[in-house]
Amino acid sequence: MRSKSLRLRECGFTVLEILTVLVVISILATMVFASYSALRDKARRASCINNLLNLHVGMTSYLTDHDGLWPQIPNDNLRDPAFAMGWVNVLRPYKLTEINWICPSVQAALGVNYMTYPRLDYLPTPFGTQARAAYQYGTQPWFVERADIHGDGNLLIFANGSIKSINQAFSDAFQQSTQ
Repeated sequence: MRSKSLRLRECGFTVLEILTVLVVISILATMVFASYSALRDKARRASCINNLLNLHVGMTSYLTDHDGLWPQIPNDNLRDPAFAMGWVNVLRPYKLTEINWICPSVQAALGVNYMTYPRLDYLPTPFGTQARAAYQYGTQPWFVERADIHGDGNLLIFANGSIKSINQAFSDAFQQSTQ
């Protein structure tokens, strides 16, 4: 009888062993969740950059069709949904819809449906009514991301299609001015 009970105790786990396994599993789970969050943020940034590129392509097509004239939409109130819908409607013929104007990171942070609250997360730069004005000022961005949600400054897209953060653009401009 005695040897049978000893064998049963030898086959089981101690509380210390079980706690050690649980601690190791929780540490691994924490590491996985942290890397998942970072990957999700990078995917949202990539989607944001893709939106800016789509807006650039759409605006380039618009400018080609309208002899280089930048759209003239009243910009009195950037929070006015009519302002947002005006820009959306200008580029709608070029297969750009409301979703192209929404940064996925801002959408995740706000949680407000873009259809019930029309907004632009990428603000267009106001250019004059002169032809080719959007191309004459190569250092002025076409679209500026509304918020510094990605951590390196607001994203900007320029006439040549290059995308930089505002911090990088200021740094580049400073370096060019000191040369």
